[in-house]
Amino acid sequence: PPYYNYQYSFTYTGDDFKITDAEMPVYRLVLDSGAAKSLANSILGTPLGFMDLSGLSGVSVGSISLSQGKDGYNIYMNFDQGRVSIDRNQSYSYPVLYKTMAVCDGPGCARPYEEPKYEAVADSVLIDKAEEIISQFNIDKSVYGKPAVDNSWKKYNYDSTYIPQYQSVVYPLVFDGKETFESGGYVNGMRVNVDLADLKVQGVSEILNPLFEKSNYELETDFARILKIAEKGGMNGMYYIYGAQVEGESLNLGTPEYVYMHQYDYADGYSFVRELYYPALKFPIINVSKDRPIYHDYVIIPIVKEILDTYEKQGDGGLPRPLPMMGGATDSGFNEPGVLEGSAGSVAVPTETQVIKY
Repeated sequence: PPYYNYQYSFTYTGDDFKITDAEMPVYRLVLDSGAAKSLANSILGTPLGFMDLSGLSGVSVGSISLSQGKDGYNIYMNFDQGRVSIDRNQSYSYPVLYKTMAVCDGPGCARPYEEPKYEAVADSVLIDKAEEIISQFNIDKSVYGKPAVDNSWKKYNYDSTYIPQYQSVVYPLVFDGKETFESGGYVNGMRVNVDLADLKVQGVSEILNPLFEKSNYELETDFARILKIAEKGGMNGMYYIYGAQVEGESLNLGTPEYVYMHQYDYADGYSFVRELYYPALKFPIINVSKDRPIYHDYVIIPIVKEILDTYEKQGDGGLPRPLPMMGGATDSGFNEPGVLEGSAGSVAVPTETQVIKY
């Protein structure tokens, strides 16, 4: 049978809602080259014995990895993407299952290897473990909000005795007091994974240098226009574990709240991908059947007018690929979160551009 049947439609059942702000800032992650150049200079000045790199100029480090050795951590620094990740450097034993499977692999054979089962751990314990490694590496949390354990796995768990080995603590990225989400409805931020086998941190991902630049953009204040897209399931549509059983089956959307939405910027002229954070509305999906769960808790719609204009111009073809805006450059270079093509007079040049340090 098909994995899902039909796509749901959505019906708004929330309260009256008005967008009162004319503009809000769009944020962009700053790719700071200072540390990359400093590391490169240190490496070039270190004798290798078998070759000499000291004569090179204009060099910066794109990425580098460090290892503490056995039972320590591996640190991966990617300066092209402006992020750091950490994972545990541990040895794994060869499972008994694979060692003995060939000995007895037919009817009547006992299972040679019993899958381990894990006991539930309180959220507060997992958060304490996450805080320990953040303190150990002195990770800057200034752009992240209050941590929470990701328990989304419970929605799809049909075995009440099953507890996954790895549990995640998420620190949401926050701008102006508003949490950041991916377009599919998931929280965007730093994630700490804890191994229930020994209650040690397995890894940390999405550690960002807390430096962003921002530029104000005009908002769409016509809520009906935003709602039209939300009732289609968002700009990119939605995918389900189980879809609607009949065509036209509908789920309800509740009253939205302001958030930010993470979006990759594939603008021409870059040798790497930039990352933008748009103001958006988060609509909760409020009547999902427990027997037919979907992957999403929310429908996220950006409310920057220029993004919606281009979405409609492209014929509902999904979230648009951002291209450089036609207009004068600014000192920071941040004038291209928009996507419209045409003359300089056809787009809104940012009214404010500044570099900020949280």
